[in-house]
Amino acid sequence: VEKEYMLKAGFLYNFARFGHWDYHLESLNEFIICSPDKYFIDAANNALKSRTIKNLPLYNKLITLDEVTTSACNMLFITSDTFIEWQNITPLELKNVMLIGETDTFMAVISGFFFPVVKFALKLLRSSLKMQVLL
Repeated sequence: VEKEYMLKAGFLYNFARFGHWDYHLESLNEFIICSPDKYFIDAANNALKSRTIKNLPLYNKLITLDEVTTSACNMLFITSDTFIEWQNITPLELKNVMLIGETDTFMAVISGFFFPVVKFALKLLRSSLKMQVLL
C-alpha cells in the first residue's frame, strides 16, 4: 500500500503543479494536501519531502472531515479506506479546494474548480490503481 500511496501522492503533486487555480497561489504561505487517511499522509510525507508548488512549501496534513479542518486545505484526497466516512458526513462547503477520490463510485458536489475537464479518470498499472478527479 505504501508504494501505491507514494505513486498517488506524486500524481496529486503534479495535479497541483499543473492545475489552473481560481486564485493566485503566490498569495499563500504554503500549499497543503490533506487527507483523513494516516497511511496516505505518511506515504505522501516520504514521497513529497522538500517539494514545492509554485515556490510554496508543500505540506501533507492529516485531517478530520469537517469544515474547520478542510478550510485549510488546497487539495483533499479521499482514499478508499476513508470513502465511507466521506459518504456519511454533511456536505462541506469546499471553496478553492481540489477534491480527489480514488474509488469508482466517488462523487461530490463541488464549487469553485480548476481543470477544464468534467471528469478525469486515471487508470495505471493495474485495475486497483484508479483515481478520479471530478470537476
